Parts: sequence; structure tokens; C-alpha cells
Amino acid sequence: MFFLYSTVGLSQTDRTVGLRLGFDVSRLSLYYFQPERKALEVSSDMEVIKNLYPTIELGWNNIKLKQDSLFNCYSNGYYVRLGVDHNFLKPENKNGREMFIGGIRYGYSFFSDYAQNIIIKDSYWGDFNGGIPKSSLSAQWLELVVGFRTELFKNLFLGWTLRGRLLLAKSKDDETGPYWIPGFGKGNTKTGIGFNYSIFYSIPLYKAKFK
Repeated sequence: MFFLYSTVGLSQTDRTVGLRLGFDVSRLSLYYFQPERKALEVSSDMEVIKNLYPTIELGWNNIKLKQDSLFNCYSNGYYVRLGVDHNFLKPENKNGREMFIGGIRYGYSFFSDYAQNIIIKDSYWGDFNGGIPKSSLSAQWLELVVGFRTELFKNLFLGWTLRGRLLLAKSKDDETGPYWIPGFGKGNTKTGIGFNYSIFYSIPLYKAKFK
């Protein structure tokens, strides 16, 4: 994940604001469980008001799907999510850095997809073999986010988030809608669920007081 800004808790009002870098390691499992799909995601956040973390997440997704010699589907694109998280967890001591977060995101994706070798078998009219040309597409959605982060070692964190998604708008090509929307999921549904499991590193920058 991209740059992710974090806060090192010194007390409930006196903190060292830092740059937290994150990478979504759950995307690496796709290489084993869904070899037709490749994806990366990075993110960044920063505590600008006590317990509030403006957040940005960037990602890339690529799909090469071959379905039983009936068609080849290709999709490639990028996405960005902008939002804010709130930490609901109070530290047990002055060095406590665990977080239980709830948040919201606005997502935007721009991508292209196309299909080749589409085969429609018909004993009467004869078999059809064609394709769908490449189209430039986009989509927008909202997400509600809950999750948890904990510090394993000094400045090194693990965390997960669960996300509910609602599609706001999507573009269509001349033939059909998108098979997959990067950052959202399947293109034939208006709702979806996402999951991230990430590793973070926090780089302290400066001290600040939050009232």
C-alpha cells in the first residue's frame, strides 16, 4: 500500500505524528487462489484531528480469464479511494497504539476491458466466433469500513479491514457492462464486500498535541 500516515500514541493528548507506510499482503494470495487475477494495493493516512485519520488508497488490478474455450476476457485498470477513519479504541497506557477503526471511502476506478474468441454454438445458424473491442471505462462507489490494527514491534503494525460497498455509477461499452471493476469487484452487481490484510510501518515525524 502507498504512504499511510499514522500516529504514535504518547498520551491521549500528546502524540508523535508519523508517516505510516502500508501494503496489502492479502493481494498476494491471488497468485495462488486466482492465478488469472493480479492486484496490488497501497495506502496512506494521518491523524490531523484527535482520532481522525484522512486516508488515501491506491491500487491496480489485471485479469486474464479463459473460460472453457468459450471466451477470453481481459481487464486492466487502476483505482483510488479517499476517505477518513475514526479510532474508537482508547489506549490502555501512554504507549498503547492499537486501533479499532470505522470509516467511509469514496472510490473511483478507470480501466479498460475487452473479450476475444467468444464462441456461441448454434446447430441451426452455425457457430459464431467474435469478440468485444477494448473500451475505456470508469466507475464510482462508496464504502463503509471497520477494522483493527495492532503493533507487533516498534513502528511495525498488522491490521485488517472489512468493507461493504455500494456502486454509485459505472460506464458501459457498446456491447456489455464491465466484467470486473478494479477496487470494487464484479461489474454485474451494485453491492459487494471486500477484505484487506495489511502490514504497516510508521515513520515518526513530529510531536503534536490533540485536545
